[in-house]
Formats: sequence, structure tokens, C-alpha cells
Amino acid sequence: MREQEPFGGEAAQQTQDANLQENEAPAPEAQQEQPPAEPQQEETSPEQAQPEQAEEPEEEEESEPEGFSTPVLFTLEFPIRLEDFIEFHKLMSAGALGKQRRRSILWGGAEVAISALYLILSFTGVFAPMTTFQWILIGVLLAVGLYSLVVGGLFYEKTLRRMLTRQYTQASFHNLKLKMEFHEDGVEEVTNGTHLVTRFADIYGILATPSLFMIRVDPRRSVLIPRATLGEGDAKLDALLTRAAENYGKRRVDQ
Repeated sequence: MREQEPFGGEAAQQTQDANLQENEAPAPEAQQEQPPAEPQQEETSPEQAQPEQAEEPEEEEESEPEGFSTPVLFTLEFPIRLEDFIEFHKLMSAGALGKQRRRSILWGGAEVAISALYLILSFTGVFAPMTTFQWILIGVLLAVGLYSLVVGGLFYEKTLRRMLTRQYTQASFHNLKLKMEFHEDGVEEVTNGTHLVTRFADIYGILATPSLFMIRVDPRRSVLIPRATLGEGDAKLDALLTRAAENYGKRRVDQ
């Protein structure tokens, strides 16, 4: 016999399952996603709301060279002649030129003497007969010695003049008149728009010869002013440089 199920057992079980499913299902309102909260913004005034503009860097003004504290006393215009240029270089490098000349004469004489002595000893039989290489070596040594004696010693002035003439023709002031304005405290070159300022307080010294004025900026640089073409300006400049040496304690040398 088949056992009978209790009345309402199957139906009750289905009802119970349905209730459980209803309890597990989320509420319709809970299933809807909440919109994300908007970030709070502080209220700003229209002036504050405008984007900040980056400050443009201020352009640095180029510093112009300071002028002289005294007015222009006089202005001179003059060319630089070849003779002035050569004398200027001789004065600026007198010590070096003298050393170079003495060195050329010394080394040249020594090379000639050694070559001649070696030849004499070889011909007299003191030394063994020379090989071809020794003849070539003695010949080269003798030629170099004679060249140093002749060019570096006897014709040194002519060689130097030829070299300085070449430099003069290539210089920027060749065939040009220089213009300089003289103040009580310095000099300014204003040739072709240039402005080269030299203050007497900063110079190294002053050198004067019968044909040149040299305002020595440092031991190796000078302002060259030829006297031959200055005319009446020569006396004015001479007096000004004398006062500058006294007022600023600079050494003036007259040759």
C-alpha cells in the first residue's frame, strides 16, 4: 500500500519556499543605485572665478656703461700711421723682442761653431771619416745656424718690420680716423658708433715719447695716440695726462 501524505504537506512546503524567496529578494528601492554625491564647491566671486594669469617675467634692462662725471674738454681725430704702429709694438714688447733676438744670435752661433768644429776635426783625421748621414746632419745644422744668425740677428729689424706691416694692413683701424673725447677723468673712443671708455683711475700708467702718447690700460694693452697729427691738441692732451698722473697717483714715463 502506498502511504498517504499528510493533508496540505506539499502545498504548505511550496508556500513556505515562496515566502523565503520573497524575503531574500531586495526591495525595488534598494536595487536602484544611488547617484554619486556631487563634490561640494565653495561659492566664489566672479573675480575669484577668473583663471589666474601667470605673471610675465620682467625683462632685465641692459645696464649701460656709466658716463663720465665731467664734461668733454676737447675732441681729437687722428689716423694710426704705419710708423706709429711699429713704434707702438716695439715699446710694448721691447723686452721680449730683445730676448728673442739675443736667443737667435746665441743658438745660431753655437750651431755654426759646432758644425765648423766637427768638420775641422774630421778633415784633420781626429775623427773617423764621416758617413753620408753625418754629412747630411752637419749640413742641416750649419744651415740652421746661419739662418738664425742672418735673419734673427743681422736682418732682425727688417724681418720685424715686414711682419708688422702685414698686421697693419689687416687691422680694423687701417685707413680710418679714430675719434676720441677727452674728459678730466678719462677718455672715450667714439669711432663709428663704438664707445670704449677708459678711466684714468683704472689705468696702469702713462707713457709719452716724442711721437706717441700711450695710456696703458694694463701691462699688455694701451690706448695709442700719435702726436704727429694732433696739432694744437698735443699740448692740451699733454697737460691733461700730466694732471691725471698727479690726481690719480699714476706713473708717467717720458722717453
